[in-house]
Amino acid sequence: MGWHIGNRYEMKFFLETILPYSIVKKSQILLGLKFLEKTTTSKGGRGTTISSEEQKFRESYIDKFKEPKHHIYTEDEIKHIKYLINNTTHSQKEFDETVYAYITGFFDGEGVVGAYKDKRDDSILLYISLPNTNPYVLIGMKQVFDGNIYIRKKPEKYPDWRQQWIWNITDKDKKEYLLKKILPYSIVKKQQIELGLKFLKTNDYQTKVLIADRLKEMKDIEYTDEEIKILNEQIKEMNVDKLQKTMMDF
Repeated sequence: MGWHIGNRYEMKFFLETILPYSIVKKSQILLGLKFLEKTTTSKGGRGTTISSEEQKFRESYIDKFKEPKHHIYTEDEIKHIKYLINNTTHSQKEFDETVYAYITGFFDGEGVVGAYKDKRDDSILLYISLPNTNPYVLIGMKQVFDGNIYIRKKPEKYPDWRQQWIWNITDKDKKEYLLKKILPYSIVKKQQIELGLKFLKTNDYQTKVLIADRLKEMKDIEYTDEEIKILNEQIKEMNVDKLQKTMMDF
């Protein structure tokens, strides 16, 4: 499922609202606001026309919007990023709660809490990772929670594959510290985080197996046609007040 805004005034309100809190997509948000400022209408509506100057302006922004999304880091850029990674150390200090809330938003969207069987001794291990196409926010993760960052090798069968960086954490105590810090702010992955904490606290093998299976089920979940129909009906019935309440009671 996807969410989008079609009304240009609602777009402007949304972008202005999130701008102060954005890091990774700040440049795109500023581009979007400038685009809305310099254009007169949402193109394509019945009976709408635009000047040739505006048409040229719109066309000039196509590549500007694409560039951050499709940026491929050069060898020199990767070398510099790896230098930053190797020279970034865990600060070992408490950050402001807004930092943990921001990280949780990222983790809710892209983070992974799962478990796998170690082939060497059949033990069950918890893994926590965060992939992203922007390595700089992951460098921030290393500063706050320690861990490792590496670039994922490009699959040969995906020629248009975007470079992806992975942050993960392997130390048990640091895993627990991370999960406890982001739990109060999590919405989407709250259950996975709680299961991860239970996993770390138990030494019972069968309990770990059950938690691992449950984490896999939650990762692979798909909505049925009937569930999607119900969700769509709920979305249509929402107004602004209901939406705000729904987000808080997710």
